[in-house]
Amino acid sequence: MWEKCRSFQILLMFLWFCLGITTADGFNLSAKEDNIRCIEKERRALLMFKQSIVHDSGRLSSWGSKDGEKDCCLWRGVRCSNRTGHVIMLNLHNPLDDYYAYQNNRLRGTINPSLLELQHLRYLDLSENDFGGSRFPNVNDSLSKLRYLDLHGTGLNSAILYQLGNLSSLRYLDLSSNNLSEAKDWPQLLNKLPYLEDLKLSDCSLPIILSPPSLTNSTSTQISIDLSRNELTSSIYPLLFNITSQIVDLNLDDNS
Repeated sequence: MWEKCRSFQILLMFLWFCLGITTADGFNLSAKEDNIRCIEKERRALLMFKQSIVHDSGRLSSWGSKDGEKDCCLWRGVRCSNRTGHVIMLNLHNPLDDYYAYQNNRLRGTINPSLLELQHLRYLDLSENDFGGSRFPNVNDSLSKLRYLDLHGTGLNSAILYQLGNLSSLRYLDLSSNNLSEAKDWPQLLNKLPYLEDLKLSDCSLPIILSPPSLTNSTSTQISIDLSRNELTSSIYPLLFNITSQIVDLNLDDNS
């Protein structure tokens, strides 16, 4: 009788132990899900962006949907707010200096409009990648919090200037080394982006300004402008004269 009771007691302890493991594992899985900070809508937007990239040389390999990859706040190049979980920074700049490695490391493809879903984005750097032939998404109020935008050396054309007018909070803009030869009213950027503090348009084949606009909308008290390597003529001077008191740094190297 005692042996039967002993065996039954051992069986209960074994069942309790198994149940404890199951419960603990279930709790841990739940805890892992709770630790995911990424906003689902923004995670999907980033995955759609990745799908538009035809060559990433493994740079976006951490961007996935498998267990352990679901938190987009841990993906390479992505930074989220510790308070809200929203994506606030996307830095996919191609950092390599060696020419062969640089070419092999460039992201290639199109810029998916899904980026407009990142409505809390403040910093966006896609520089030194190849989006030639692609159009930057028509920006509406969805990126109104963006303060830093670097698109230099991305193969974009003059159309980019007409797609940035609603970035009203922008402080830094670099469009250098893109062909902007058809952007005849490029000076209007200073009116459309009133808080701009740093504008880089080096090596953009900027067209000659025939009739400089009146720059009345700029509220920045200090602004740095780089117009080097554009073969600009003295026609640029009337434009700059309008904002002389605001310019703290001006680069006109390699112009006529």
